[in-house]
Amino acid sequence: MLIATGLVATSFAADREGPEADAEDVAAQMERRIEAARERLALTDEQAEAIVPILKAGAQKQAAVLERHGIDLDGRSAGNREARLGLRALRKLRREMDAVRGETVEKLANVLTEEQVAEYKKIQEENRKAMRSRIRAAR
Repeated sequence: MLIATGLVATSFAADREGPEADAEDVAAQMERRIEAARERLALTDEQAEAIVPILKAGAQKQAAVLERHGIDLDGRSAGNREARLGLRALRKLRREMDAVRGETVEKLANVLTEEQVAEYKKIQEENRKAMRSRIRAAR
């Protein structure tokens, strides 16, 4: 499913190449996740419209953090696999990702109810665990 952590702007269709294909994949993935969020968070039409720019901005920031740390989740490029992240770098990565997630939650809290924010945080934790697994698999 979803959102901020899972909304890291990556694509999973490895059979397509180039920035245009990536942009299409990311856009399609974003739409699927927005629809999933709409259902799971029981979003109104107004809320769904309001969260899109917040989630997109969060996804872009997360992608930038991962890129700075040499992490390529979609596996299209080798990234910097030779220089695996050490413990300090992993801690720094987590702090930076947590900061982006926190900023996203703060902005969403202005649009969502307390119950929706609580559910969003659950989704976020699920996605964080999934991302951790993907990072470990890519190492």
